[in-house]
Amino acid sequence: MALSWNEIKDRAVQFSKEWGNAFNEDADAKPFLVAFFNVFGINQRKVASFEHRVKKLDEHEGYIDMLWKGTLLVEMKSKGKNLDKAYQQARAYLQGLKQHELPRYILVRLLFCLFADDSTIFNRDIFADFIEQKTTEDGSDLAARLSELFYILDTPREKRLKNIDEQLNEFPYVNGKLFEETLPPASFDSEMRRILIECCYLDWGKISPAIFGSMFQSVMNPVERRNLGAHYTSEKNILKLIKPLFLDDLWAEF
Repeated sequence: MALSWNEIKDRAVQFSKEWGNAFNEDADAKPFLVAFFNVFGINQRKVASFEHRVKKLDEHEGYIDMLWKGTLLVEMKSKGKNLDKAYQQARAYLQGLKQHELPRYILVRLLFCLFADDSTIFNRDIFADFIEQKTTEDGSDLAARLSELFYILDTPREKRLKNIDEQLNEFPYVNGKLFEETLPPASFDSEMRRILIECCYLDWGKISPAIFGSMFQSVMNPVERRNLGAHYTSEKNILKLIKPLFLDDLWAEF
């Protein structure tokens, strides 16, 4: 069953509300993934299996939390656990999969860029233009160009090189350390580049930022988040403050 963009958005909002609290890997992994597939109108049982057994390089057996052969590998962790270790664990499982079973995509930080391209964070469509104009059609240099872009996004304008590419220099500095960590590059091909460009031209500005705020908070280490004071405040709680402060009077005047 094909879903419209608005239907997917509405389901995503409801999904984020239902799963926004503490997550327990053992108890919640399967229900979470079933619900996640339902957001997109996909019956998980038809495409993916839980606890897929695989032999790792050290000859020990492992169990992939969920595998959609040829498309998606999922390794679940309870809220607050180290996601870097989860990623490395997932990578280790790849060695035990057959060629046709290997998942197709590894994405770094692209969701933020897609959203920023359709809102006032970036000048409109500069990310889409960068991908289309500055990367080759076969996708072979896409990972390198993304790494270069992420470095620029983490660098204040006054600290950038004077002879930097003008198109790169259009991107603003993004604080909050989202782009601070240097990640291993992904391996892209022409089809993956095409899909990324298609994603660029969806209207991400129609998605509520509340979804991204709660998501970014949930992937941060709790101790680090507390030290940084990085806490997402929901729209509902913000309105509790600003409505009696000035918004009610403005609305009445309007």
